[in-house]
Amino acid sequence: MSKPRNQIVTWLKGVDIAGRRVLDVGAGPASKWARNWVQGEPAEYVTMDKDPSFGTDVVLDLNHPAEEIRTEGEAPKLKGFDVVFCLETLEHVWDPVRAARFLADAVKPGGSCYITVPFINPIHDKWDYLRYTGEWFHRVLPEVGFSYVEVHRRVATAGNVHLQMFYQAEGMRMSRIRYEVGDGHKIRDVGYSVRAVK
Repeated sequence: MSKPRNQIVTWLKGVDIAGRRVLDVGAGPASKWARNWVQGEPAEYVTMDKDPSFGTDVVLDLNHPAEEIRTEGEAPKLKGFDVVFCLETLEHVWDPVRAARFLADAVKPGGSCYITVPFINPIHDKWDYLRYTGEWFHRVLPEVGFSYVEVHRRVATAGNVHLQMFYQAEGMRMSRIRYEVGDGHKIRDVGYSVRAVK
């Protein structure tokens, strides 16, 4: 597992979903990636993704959240969740403010939304549209209904293989990149982990 992915897993291990109603947006192939790392047994765990072949509970594209929901059986109500996860998904959304509004609407007052996004990362499929900064979350999430936003930087050092792959894929020379110095190492943000409370 890569260092940036390890940082996400470590962050998720501090989340307790015991007895909570949980929505996992962009869950992917019914593997419930977030569920593998968090603590506690939820009261309900609903998975959502745009691809019907993934076997998620709800088929809904964040790019078109107003469209009819496709599910097997009765569609769960996508509001009033204690916890919403949206992990490594927002980079695949071309209207992120609308998607952020959907996430805020899904969380009940006092509930939390956990979001992760890559920052320095090669384009990884044809639906990879955007990169975000910590400032984007601080600006946009309060505008869509969150009262508290906490942003954690995921960082890598200059010699990290993940960074080298990114620079090579994008045709950049590492010698021209400015780094921040932290803990005696040159570091760069490779992603962000965000907790937003409604």
